[in-house]
Amino acid sequence: RKDAQKSEDTQNIIKAEAEKREASKKEEKSEDQKEEQTRELENIQREVVAHEAAHQAAAGQFGGGVSYSYTEGPDGKSYITGGEVPIRLRQGSTPEETLRNMQQVQRAASAPADPSGQDRQVAAKAAALAARARNEITKELGDKDNAEHTETVARGTPIIEAVSREDEQHDAEKNGVMSVLASVKELQLQHLLPAA
Repeated sequence: RKDAQKSEDTQNIIKAEAEKREASKKEEKSEDQKEEQTRELENIQREVVAHEAAHQAAAGQFGGGVSYSYTEGPDGKSYITGGEVPIRLRQGSTPEETLRNMQQVQRAASAPADPSGQDRQVAAKAAALAARARNEITKELGDKDNAEHTETVARGTPIIEAVSREDEQHDAEKNGVMSVLASVKELQLQHLLPAA
């Protein structure tokens, strides 16, 4: 019986040692997983901070303060895992100012190396507002050109001068036709040629 008891004790010792080794392996594996998760959270934190810093740097007066969201890591520390910088789509008092503002907003939204879906939406909205401002600028320039021409003629400037100014603005082919018309009008004004 003593030998049977001794054999049973030995088996219990061997079994206990095997359980200890197994528990130690699980603990090592768990520690390795914790370290891997911590490294991953540290990488995410670096990426998020860089991403939001790029927005802030490019946004200038149109950007607000950065706000972060946090996740607790396996080591009990908090890690930044998300963030945002509010970017205002502020229209200007003139189309030119609006265009400049929207160009800066587009740069701010697209500043990070990997813009998010939200970043792309903000950039697209700014691009649409910039396009509208460009159209307004173009329209104003066209209206201004027409107004200047009408104003010049309305003030009593001889038609010949108005036509001559128009000639300078048109291509060479039109210049010849306009010269002939200007000559005819000049002769009509001097009463050397009867009016048609």
